[in-house]
Amino acid sequence: MYSREKRMRAIELYITYEKSAADAIRELGYPDRKTLRVWYSWYLATVFLDMPSRLAISLWESSSSVAIFLIRLYWSTPTT
Repeated sequence: MYSREKRMRAIELYITYEKSAADAIRELGYPDRKTLRVWYSWYLATVFLDMPSRLAISLWESSSSVAIFLIRLYWSTPTT
């Protein structure tokens, strides 16, 4: 398990390197591609989609494909 600071550092590099997981992982030495993409999805959900953090954390702890599906579903649902 990585600390929040390490996860945020990885996400920042992923964004800096124009979403190139290989470049971010090469610089940091962690995580793997799948994990980095899940972290990024969690970041998008909490920061840009204003998803409640409790929901985002539960998605982050689930499998990445399910998390990505639910995040996209949440994002595409119209709000009132």
